Amino acid sequence: MKPQTKIAIVMLILLVIPIISAAQDIGTIRRNDCITLPQVCENCTYNNISSVLAPVNRTLLLANVPMTKDDTYYNYSFCNTTELGGYIVNGFGDLDGTKTAWTYNFEVTGTGFEFTSSRSTYYIGLLAMLVFFFVITIFAIPKIPTGNNSDNYGMLMSINHLKHLKPVLMIVSWIILIGIIFTSSNIALAYLGSSMFGQLLFRMYQIMFSMTLPGIVVMFIFIFINIFRDREMKKMIERGVDIQTP
Repeated sequence: MKPQTKIAIVMLILLVIPIISAAQDIGTIRRNDCITLPQVCENCTYNNISSVLAPVNRTLLLANVPMTKDDTYYNYSFCNTTELGGYIVNGFGDLDGTKTAWTYNFEVTGTGFEFTSSRSTYYIGLLAMLVFFFVITIFAIPKIPTGNNSDNYGMLMSINHLKHLKPVLMIVSWIILIGIIFTSSNIALAYLGSSMFGQLLFRMYQIMFSMTLPGIVVMFIFIFINIFRDREMKKMIERGVDIQTP
């Protein structure tokens, strides 16, 4: 092969690479969000998208549309991202007057984050830990006494301060349950093919979260009222007053 021919081939490869080797993976977005499909070419007068293929059955979602040009940068805003998975974008431009094809892909997930083993391990580990602590609190709550110490005749003998721990554990278990539902909604949105279940869980999380602050305020008011009553009853016991327990 003549040296001139080799040089010509190398130059042709160098010219074609910029448009063909555009980012093979342009990133990950959340379901139903729009994504800007880009292309860069210094010597093109146009760039068109020939097809956008969906993850499921490679359904044709878009065909033969021109991209918007801004000097050497081309773009197109694509919003039909209802399916989870990898989308393939095919297109072409006139690199140095020659029609040249290019392709890349992008990923759509329920959360907008890329699926990785470390991320899935984190979610599963967090969910397992929350469930573990939730079970512990649920089993611990019935073990805590609900009232004060009394004799066989139902007369109050002493104040049991441990009973105030029960509503605190109920608050803790409620917060853990909210965390379980929130984590489960993220897992469902990220890994399930349909977003219905994940959206249902996330809606439950929103409702429960909105109830949390008022519920905590009411619960602590209840605790402080009981603490005040216990102090008054303790004074009465110390004065020798007999008090009948409820």
